[in-house]
Amino acid sequence: RLLVGCCQGKLSTRRKVSNDPITCMEICPGGRWIAAGTSEGDIIICTAGNLTQRRVVKRAHGVFSTGLAWSPDSKFVVSVSGDNSAYLLNAPPPPGFLQRPEVQLVLAMLFVLVAVLIPHLMTNLPQWLE
Repeated sequence: RLLVGCCQGKLSTRRKVSNDPITCMEICPGGRWIAAGTSEGDIIICTAGNLTQRRVVKRAHGVFSTGLAWSPDSKFVVSVSGDNSAYLLNAPPPPGFLQRPEVQLVLAMLFVLVAVLIPHLMTNLPQWLE
């Protein structure tokens, strides 16, 4: 399990991201991604805010991951392992326009507004057409 956002002793996010034990973890310099390595050699990249898995490479290494390091621009992460291997992985692309949380919030508000207005329009439309 990974825990994110411990502030003043309060946990903000907790999510199981792998069935295997996490052996190493690193947050990217930009703060958007968390990379984790597992005891089975998997590499997992999650969104930092909510720990949603964005990319998983199963068995990137023959044995457990021992360390992770991000590039300064947060575009790449390298994982190293006890089997003397290294695996370079691209970070996931940023979310598209419609996947951005603020855009989804505005769309949800518009949907609610339309849902509230439709019954009003349906009852008053005949009066307006006269």
